[in-house]
Amino acid sequence: MMREKDYNKDYHVYKACCLYALCNYDEAKRECLKGNENPLSIRLMFHIAHKKNDEKNLMTYHHKI
Repeated sequence: MMREKDYNKDYHVYKACCLYALCNYDEAKRECLKGNENPLSIRLMFHIAHKKNDEKNLMTYHHKI
């Protein structure tokens, strides 16, 4: 689906959720940043920051929630 010309950028966020569930936090972050910012991506980035002990991003995404 992501190979199509005008695909939905939310697919990156969905893929990032799967990567997060597999504990691939760095790859999940990279994939999530390719997608649109929406409530799901903000929540996912918050949880990734928490798992990686990234205080700066943790507070950034906490304020966006």
